[in-house]
Amino acid sequence: MKTNLYFLRIFVCFVIFSFVSVFAYSQHKDYQVKLWIHDFTDSTIYVRGAFGERTNLLLDSLKMKNDGSFELKGNYRQGIVVVSSVKEDMFSFVLDKEPKFEITIFPDGFYEVKGSIENDRYLEYQKMNKEYRLTLYQCNQGMKNHPESKDTLQKVASQAKLKFEKYQNDFYKNYPENIMSVLVKAVTPPQMPAKYFDARGEVKKETGLEYAYLYRTHYWDSFDFSDERIIGTPYFYKKFQTYIDQITMQNADSVFSAFKSFVDLANSRNGELYSNYIIELYLSKLPRLPFSFNEQLYVQIVDSLLNDKYTPWLSMVEKEFHQTRIEEIRKFLPGKPFCDIMAQSSDGSMLRLYDLKSRYTVVFFWSAGCETCKKGMHELKEFYQQFKDKYDIKVFSVEMGGDIEKTRKELAEIPADWVVLQANPEQIEKQYGLDISHTPEIYVLDGEKRVLNKTAVSAHIKAVIEQSETELAKHRNN
Repeated sequence: MKTNLYFLRIFVCFVIFSFVSVFAYSQHKDYQVKLWIHDFTDSTIYVRGAFGERTNLLLDSLKMKNDGSFELKGNYRQGIVVVSSVKEDMFSFVLDKEPKFEITIFPDGFYEVKGSIENDRYLEYQKMNKEYRLTLYQCNQGMKNHPESKDTLQKVASQAKLKFEKYQNDFYKNYPENIMSVLVKAVTPPQMPAKYFDARGEVKKETGLEYAYLYRTHYWDSFDFSDERIIGTPYFYKKFQTYIDQITMQNADSVFSAFKSFVDLANSRNGELYSNYIIELYLSKLPRLPFSFNEQLYVQIVDSLLNDKYTPWLSMVEKEFHQTRIEEIRKFLPGKPFCDIMAQSSDGSMLRLYDLKSRYTVVFFWSAGCETCKKGMHELKEFYQQFKDKYDIKVFSVEMGGDIEKTRKELAEIPADWVVLQANPEQIEKQYGLDISHTPEIYVLDGEKRVLNKTAVSAHIKAVIEQSETELAKHRNN
């Protein structure tokens, strides 16, 4: 992928500026944690944490002190952190209520905690879980290697399971405020009535839609939005991703509705950190995703949430940035007429988009020397050769100021009946208001040169055209 550097500089500055505000909402504490790791010879360890989608944040690298310990000292947000060597993750602990504590890790898996009852319980849970998983693994391996012992090993595995489940239930009951109890409750899916399932435990087809609606409606019931520790673990964003990507219909309107419902729910349950984080994440992330679906979603989010009710922390500069951005995008959303691009062809002649007459036009922006563009061009060429006659397709390609020598080499790979023009991002933006910040970028147009969809993946073109053909057929039948 090739990216316009000017745009990238602006975007990076904005993202950094934007996320400063959401971090300001989160709870931080001054911590002083001493770690003793027996039989560990490396002089450096790495401490990583999480915040939303960023699940591998390097908090600090710690050098071994003269007494053999490592010390994590500083202002950090609450959550789970992982200690690792260069080669592997070693153990995790919790930054929670107690600001000053010590943890000793022994080579046999045992541990000792001083000054933190929360970590004592957390590490106990991890130890019991590890022992249980090891027992299951050993039983499974034993059954593979010694089939004659299957019954005995299954009994051992079953007893281990019952023992661990009892331990879990007691732990959640006795320590409901411990982060493990909170996390288990937060990620547990909603319990659905038995009437929705058949004898095999699968959702009945006749109640599938009702089940999906009810499941989505109650998806966040057990999530404690007032507990800010959860965002400091990998589990919040995974749950949110599942909510958006798997249990929400994948169209802009449905995703926006789910997004808006989440924001309103979080705000109503003292979860402003979660709602603010998701809003800022989408505002900063979506514009750089080169898909019409995401751009439509981005426009809807900005139109609805860029106000004092939902985004009071945004400055006027940030609001103007978003407003300017959506107006640029809005001009080229599906249904809008595409700009009549005119540029110089490889043979020196001037050609324009609207001179092409076909049922569909694929406008392909690419850059010479861009490996992603090269892959996209190969995919587009294969699609074109297979379907150009069936769907009456023409390709209008624009090389965006790449290396001249590489351009000449790559022109040899382009079908002779493609239109090939040369321009640059600044020229296209200035003349047509079209932001080609990165390549490849593809617009699929109908016979009237209206946008059907935008993508960066040639493989999506077939689906876009087939959908258009289906809609045209429905229109003819009506």
